[in-house]
Amino acid sequence: MSTQRATTNEAVEADDEYDPYGVVPDSFVEEMNEHAGETISTIPAALDVAERLPSTTDNRDRRRCPSCRGYAIQHKTAMSRRENQKPGSWKCPCGHHFNTPLPSLNECDAAADELARLVEFLETGSPE
Repeated sequence: MSTQRATTNEAVEADDEYDPYGVVPDSFVEEMNEHAGETISTIPAALDVAERLPSTTDNRDRRRCPSCRGYAIQHKTAMSRRENQKPGSWKCPCGHHFNTPLPSLNECDAAADELARLVEFLETGSPE
């Protein structure tokens, strides 16, 4: 891992602590620095910026909330059950908590295509 981006020994130590295996690309902090409204020099600060950026995954590939059909769902990360925790392993900003997100639109399209092939086969007795 390059230490050129770090300006202090503390930043180098913090980066080593958060990237002990050297998997974070050397350019990650610089790239996130371009999106930040302030100068950042550590991996934790860059991660904070990255978490606030919009997803780069096509919406058609993202799973959805079964209540509002929104894409901003999050998998709950609590290590243990809390007394005030709502049931479900996923949550949505709409307030809905659930165990299974809706499939992505691309997954739905693939399933619909497969179903259409099956119906065609049943009606005609032969595959396409």
